[in-house]
Order: sequence, then structure tokens, then C-alpha cells
Amino acid sequence: MAWTDHYLIEIQISLIGAPFKSTIPAIFKRPWRKLRLADFHQLLVQHPPDPPTDVSSGYDYFCDWLTQALDSLIPAGWSKTRPGPSSPWYDDSLRLLKTACKRAERAWRRTYDSVLKQSYQAIIKLYHRAICKARASFYASEFKKNPNPTKLIFKVIKDLTSRKQAGMEQCSQSHCEELAAFFVEKVAAIYRSFPSSTSPNSDSCPTHLITRPLSLIPEPSQEEFKSLVLKVKSGSPADPLRPAQFNESAEFCLPPLLDLVRLSFSSGIVPVKWKQATAIPILKKPTLDPTKPEHYRPISLLPWISKLAEAHANKILSCHLQNLGVLDPSQNGFRAGHSTETALLAMINAVMVAVLLLVITFLASLASPNQILPPVDLQIMESALGEVTISWKENLSMELDVHDTVRYAVVLETPSKTMQYETLHKVRKQTFALNEGLSARVSTVLYTNGTFRERSQWAEVRLPPHPGDSDTSVTNLSCVTYVDLAGALCLNCTWLAGKNAPKDTKYFLFYRYKKVTEECWDYGLDVHSKIPTSCHFPKTKINSRRGSELVIFINGSSWHAKIQSFYQLFETDILEKILPPWNVTVFQKIDFIEIQWEHPRSSFPNNCFMYEVKMHDLKTGKEEVTSTERNTVNIFKNVRSRQSVLVRARGTDSCRSNNHWSEWSQPVFTGNLKEDGLFIVVIAFSLTVIFLAFISALVCKRFQVFTQLFPPVPSPEVPLKDVFLFPEIGKLRCSSLESEVISYVEELYSDNLEDIEDHKVALMLK
Repeated sequence: MAWTDHYLIEIQISLIGAPFKSTIPAIFKRPWRKLRLADFHQLLVQHPPDPPTDVSSGYDYFCDWLTQALDSLIPAGWSKTRPGPSSPWYDDSLRLLKTACKRAERAWRRTYDSVLKQSYQAIIKLYHRAICKARASFYASEFKKNPNPTKLIFKVIKDLTSRKQAGMEQCSQSHCEELAAFFVEKVAAIYRSFPSSTSPNSDSCPTHLITRPLSLIPEPSQEEFKSLVLKVKSGSPADPLRPAQFNESAEFCLPPLLDLVRLSFSSGIVPVKWKQATAIPILKKPTLDPTKPEHYRPISLLPWISKLAEAHANKILSCHLQNLGVLDPSQNGFRAGHSTETALLAMINAVMVAVLLLVITFLASLASPNQILPPVDLQIMESALGEVTISWKENLSMELDVHDTVRYAVVLETPSKTMQYETLHKVRKQTFALNEGLSARVSTVLYTNGTFRERSQWAEVRLPPHPGDSDTSVTNLSCVTYVDLAGALCLNCTWLAGKNAPKDTKYFLFYRYKKVTEECWDYGLDVHSKIPTSCHFPKTKINSRRGSELVIFINGSSWHAKIQSFYQLFETDILEKILPPWNVTVFQKIDFIEIQWEHPRSSFPNNCFMYEVKMHDLKTGKEEVTSTERNTVNIFKNVRSRQSVLVRARGTDSCRSNNHWSEWSQPVFTGNLKEDGLFIVVIAFSLTVIFLAFISALVCKRFQVFTQLFPPVPSPEVPLKDVFLFPEIGKLRCSSLESEVISYVEELYSDNLEDIEDHKVALMLK
């Protein structure tokens, strides 16, 4: 195993086409010409593969699936090599024509322009005519040199008509090891020049280079993946199917292959075999010595499935970087629509503009030698999120006196904001919302002894807005900061998706505070569209003091539209939401009430708050509001009824511009809650006892319980005063009373005897 110039791509050296001679009679390969695609497609349909559960094992199963189908139709075997005939008539002029053909073909395939296609066809025809002419002249000269050309003629005809061995000469094992050792040492030397944390023997990417996991890249759709498949033109010898046959069988191989790529992106795992490449050494120049390894460069051939995944990730990342404006406009390499030709044209344009400015400046100085000239080389660029850097160079055509002072008037304009100022410096930085671009104008102002003397013409430049489709950027952006229980300043932002934003739109939010730039990782999705519409930062480095601005930048990506970016500036002191005071305590004295509370959790000091205390009488409904700047207040009043106490806060004018009141705190009630509770319990118990007594009285009256428990006392037949006045009546009543008592006892005894008799009869019956 060795390493190529690709980062973290493992390769296998297979030196095919090296110049070292060897006598290999045959090679092991498949007879691809005998493959019938209809039979191959029928086998794939009859034996579909199972859905993969793991990327590595799923890729091995996919390769085995294709290999088994090919083995049943065109099994691999040994075939004799047929080296191609030598061409002594192929000179340097033909090589130059061949190089021109390849260059014209590449130019045409980049744009598919009809003019480039005609040029390419014309060069091919010229190349073929030159080959025929060189071959004819070579054989004609050979016939002229030979006095008896008959034998030579038959030999030439035999060589041209007989089938020669085609193929490249193979190299020996020792030369393979020599080239592999050279390339391994070369890559190791490159890695040694990197920091010590990066090692060529590491099995995974260094952690400091991993910024976002692979699973955040959106998975490709079937249409997008099919378009990538049709663009594959080369692959690795280890692939089970050649790219040409794979393109023709894409309809049958696409579903399982798409499942593998989607599983790789969702799990964030790239199989090892996708990173293994077959390296072919190519001689750098035909004139170099082919026996020296340093005269070769390795060409790594990755599997076509690896190229498909790489092409999809490259498309997503390129779109993301372009939307962020990270790519330098002067970068022409590794970008679509850019090449050395565009770089050359840009350089020529810059030179011509500079020469034209010099000529104009020179002519202006000749026309009015005493006139002050505007600045030159005015530039404006976005140096950070929402931050632009304006720079220029002075262009004085006159000598200044010691009493003269040169200043510069600067005007910066956007559709929503205009800034004007004068400065002595030639470089300034300003913060703007660049949704619709920015225009800058600078002029030179001359002062003599502090008095205005002369002003030059304006030099103008414009920074265009970020590209994107209309009405795809976010709307109704609102942000708020607050301090949590741990004392960290949190940031919450919400927005609405653009009305023309596709359903697969993903928005990404960034904020910049001074030199700190952070990206949001905690997004909230819309319930219906599943588009990110909110963001939460659990901890930020924002300081809510007055005089600093917070820049919010939101861009997005989509497969169906180019999402516009969005800027918005916030004043940090206005942005913070004041929380209500907490731990409100009420102390009830004899003739006044003392109320205390803790200051709100905020990034502002405690002396930057004003408070309102509201007392609400629960009985009469009256309210009384008291204002104070301290966290305690005494209210002198005799409170007889129960009242609720609420407190709220706002910032003072000296500390912040946002003077909105916070929400009211939780209500706290005056009085002793325990005594009130006991009084309620006593009242409830008393009412319960009275109710039960009333019910008992009704029941006793209904069933005459009181009459049975408390029978009435009989009154005497003769009043007591008559007994004392007439003793004879008293004696008569005593004798009658004795007879009554005796009769009562006898009745009671007879009743008891009857009861006993009845009881005996009942027992006998049982």
C-alpha cells in the first residue's frame, strides 16, 4: 500500500505500461466484446440484490452480485498479449498534431460549442492526412533505398495485414518495488513537512480538519444521481464493471448503487475500498530516461462509485462556498467555467484598465496642473460577515504647503442606509447589511489652515449583492438574547422561509460579534414544510453593552433554486430581553410593608434597572403602583385585607436604549398564610358539625327517638298545695298510688313471662 497526492486515499501500485521489457505470454481478462447486454440485464433483473445494512459489506455484496452475473456470461480467462506494431514514421510533427487534437477536444467538451466542434473536426482531419502522408513517404523512401524492393514489398504487406500482438509491455517485480518505494518515500516527505498532528499512517482524517460530519450533506435524488452516473468516463481496474458497460446498464445498477451512496452519507462512513486507487506511472516527457523512477508521475484510478460520491459532495460544497462568498473571484483553478484562459483575460483586462487610468490621470494633470485629483485604485471588499473594507491611494498632482491638509470625503450607500464622513486614513472598515450591495464614493478634500480650499471629483465603486433567485431569502427575522440560570448569554432567532423557497431548502445561520463568528448547530424545523425556521445558541460571546452591533447572516442551499443570502444588524443593548425580578419577598410590619427582590439575571450591572411594584387588593380590586431604582421598597399603609404584590423591571436611559418593561414576576401575597389556613379549617369544621346536627335532629324527630329516650314525667293528679291543706286527700292518693305501682309491676312481670314463653316455643319449632 502507498499514498497518492490525494488526501487520505489509499492506493495500490499496479505498474501497467512501464517501459521495462518482460516476456509475459498472456494476461488474465474478460472478453468484453462477447458481452450481450440484453442477457446481462436479464440476469440483473432475475436476481436483484438485497438492500444494504452496512456500507462496507453492502459494497462487497454489490461487487459480488455484478461479478457473478458477468462470470455466468463472459468468465475471465487467460489470453495472449498482442503488442502493437512499431511506427518509425511517427515523428515529432505528428505528436504535436496529436497534442493539438486532444487540446481541441478538451476545449469542445467543456462547452460543447459548435465553433469549437468544427475546429476539432478540422484538426482531426489534418492529423489523419498527416499520418497517411508520413506513412506513405516512409515506405516510399524505404522502397527507394532497397535495390530489390520485391521482397520488401511482400514483407510490408505481411506486416500490415497480419495481426500483431497488441498491448503494453509489463515491468518486472523489482522495478515495481523500486517505483513503489520511490512514491512512498516522496509522499512521506510531503507529510513530514506538515504539522506533527498529521501522519500518513493515520487511518482516519485528523480531528482538527473535521468541521462538519458527512451526514449533514443532503442525500442525492435518483435524477441527480443518474446525471452523475452518465458523466463517469473512467474507473479502476478493480471495478467489477467497466464504465462503458456501466453507463449502458445504469437503469439496472442505479437503485442498489444509490442505496449504498445514501447509506454512506447518512452514516458518515466511507468504505476503505472506495479510497483505494490503482496507480499507473506515466513518463513525464518522452525524452526522459524511462529507467529512472523520478521521471514518472503516478496517475491514481479510483473506483467509479467513489467518483460518484465525490462528485455529489463536491457539487454540494461548491454551491455552499459560492453562496457564502468564500471563493476568491480571482480563483480560476478547479472551478466550473474558469481556466487559464479566463485568468489570462482577467490579467489583460486589469493591465488595460491600469494603463487607461494612468493615461487619463496624465492627461488631466496636463490640462489643469493645479487641480486636485480624485483617489485612485478605489477598492471595496467584504472582509467578514457584514463588514466591508474600503481602501484607496492618494493621487496628488500638486505640491502641498506646510499649511495644507488633505482629507478624504467618504460616502457609503445602500438602499436602506447612507453614511458620510471625512477621514485622514486611506483604509476604513464599516458594517453594513449587504442584501442589495453597497456603493462607495471617495473624493479628495484640501484644507489650508483648517479652511476648505478645494474638492476633487468623486471616485466610485460598487460591491454587488450576493447572487440568488428572488424571494428565496428568509423574511421576518427577529432575534433576542437573555441570560439563563447558569449565567450564560443565549441567543434565539426565528424567521419565515421565502415565498419562492423550494421544499428542500436548508437555511444556515451565522452571527458575527466583533471578531467572533459562530455558526448555528441547533435548528428548529417548521411543522408543515420541515424547513429550518429557528435557531438557538445556548452560549455566546456577545456583550450587551451599548455601542456594539450584532450581524446575523443567513444563507441556504437547495437542489432546485439558488437561495439568496440575508443580512440584518442588531444593536446588542436593544436585543437583550430583560427577565422579571426573582425571589420576591414581603415582610409585613405593624404600620408598613417591606418588599425585597433580587435583580434580574442580565449582562448589565445592577444599577442599570428601574422597577415598578404593583399591589392589588384582592377584596376591593384596587391597584397601587410604586416606582423605585433599588431592589427594596417600603410601603406605609395599614393592610387589613389580603393583597398580591408583583414586580417588573426595565433598563435605565444611561445604560441601554431598550426601555421596554419586562414581564411581571410571580405574585406574592401579604398576610400569614398559616393563620389564614387555620381559620379556613375551623370555619369548615364548624359548618360541618352544624350540618350534621341538623340532619340528626331531623332523623330523631322522624323516628321519635327523643320520646323513647326521654319519656314524659307524669304530673300528679292532686296539686301539692291541696295535699298540704287537706291531709285526707293525701292519704287516699297514697293508697291508690301503691295499688297502681303494684299493678304496674305485675304487668311488667306478666309481659316478661309471655316473652319467655314465646322464646321457648320458637326453640321447639326449630
